[in-house]
Amino acid sequence: MLLTIVALVVGGVIGLATGGKLRHAASRRIAWWGLLVIGFGLELAADRVLTGSASYAAMIAGPVCLLLWAAGNARLTGVGLVALGVLLNGLVLTLDRGMPVERAALARAGVIATRAAPVSVGGHRHHVATAADRFRVLDDRIALGPSHQVVSAGDIVLAVGTANLVVHLLWYQPVYQRSRRPRWANEGLGSRLARAFGRRGPSVT
Repeated sequence: MLLTIVALVVGGVIGLATGGKLRHAASRRIAWWGLLVIGFGLELAADRVLTGSASYAAMIAGPVCLLLWAAGNARLTGVGLVALGVLLNGLVLTLDRGMPVERAALARAGVIATRAAPVSVGGHRHHVATAADRFRVLDDRIALGPSHQVVSAGDIVLAVGTANLVVHLLWYQPVYQRSRRPRWANEGLGSRLARAFGRRGPSVT
């Protein structure tokens, strides 16, 4: 969750620094907001509120809601990566009834002193990885030392997709704004270079 928040901030900073506008994002039509809210709500409840079979059901239902939201917004740049990250994490949560966390990664991140040190993983969605876990290749095994966080490959993909989505939402311009831009703003790189050197470039349709 922390990595996703960081991705939102980074995407916002990059988008604004490269000419994006908040009003562009506000004017972009995003479908099925309710599924997005429900999906994140279920993931939070599975980790902090629910226990046992109820928590496991929420672990499955949360990613399903997020994937449905992604399907309804597939046209947005970055949503494909968001969906892939959610899918990868969802597979691990389903097969291993939670997200296994590797002891070696916890040690590298400075959460525990050594691999053999006792550790208590907070929340109900995570547990220390054991030989009984069947999908450990995609579990939490990537140590982010400075933040003392351990994340999965799915988390990384989700973060990149989130940042990409935010950047492009800030870059987006409604049709009525694009129609008022000068003709040269719609030209391709070749036409701009040709015009700059005094030659006629290819026409723009």
